[in-house]
Amino acid sequence: MMWIDAIRQRKDGQDIANEYIRHKLRQKMSNNEQV
Repeated sequence: MMWIDAIRQRKDGQDIANEYIRHKLRQKMSNNEQV
């Protein structure tokens, strides 16, 4: 998983985690719209 690797490699992983969460939320929203 690229995101997890990036979070582990970087010390400022929280910023990446926030982007990952936003990405997941976007996927959930688009999935809800499709359903």
